[in-house]
Amino acid sequence: MAASQHSGRSAQPWLIPRLFFSGFLLTLKNPGSGLQD
Repeated sequence: MAASQHSGRSAQPWLIPRLFFSGFLLTLKNPGSGLQD
């Protein structure tokens, strides 16, 4: 990822989408834990 070039400059802009994607994968693994109440 090109974010490693200026990781100290900004507050890691890739962190948010990464956490979101991780949560998305967890939701896929555990259906009913978040989406389907």
